Amino acid sequence: MLRDIRKDALVVEVAHPGWLQAVILRKKVILKRINGLYPGIGIKEIKVRIVKKPAPRVVFSGKRGLPASEVPEKQPDTGEIEELLSCLSENELKKALKKLYTAHTKRRSRRN
Repeated sequence: MLRDIRKDALVVEVAHPGWLQAVILRKKVILKRINGLYPGIGIKEIKVRIVKKPAPRVVFSGKRGLPASEVPEKQPDTGEIEELLSCLSENELKKALKKLYTAHTKRRSRRN
C-alpha cells in the first residue's frame, strides 16, 4: 500500500515478505509506469517496508477519504461508483479503477 511520497521516492508498506519481494522485482516497471503517467513528480526510488498491520485502507468519497472501518458494509452500485470516480480527471484511471472494482465484486460474490 502506498504510504507516502518523500522527495523522489515512494514509500510502500506491505504486510508480508512475499509482497516486498514482488514490489522489488517489479520496481523498474512500476517506476516507468508512474513516471509515464505523472512525469512531473519525478519518482526515482521505491522504498518498501514490512509492517505488522498495514496502513488503513482509504475509500475516497468526493474530496474526503474514509478509513475502511468507517465505510458502510453495503457495496456501492454502478451509479455510486460513477459518482465516487467523478472527482478524478483522468479517464484511463477511472476505467482502471472501475474494472478493478468490478473484478473485486465478482470475486467477493463467488466467495459468499
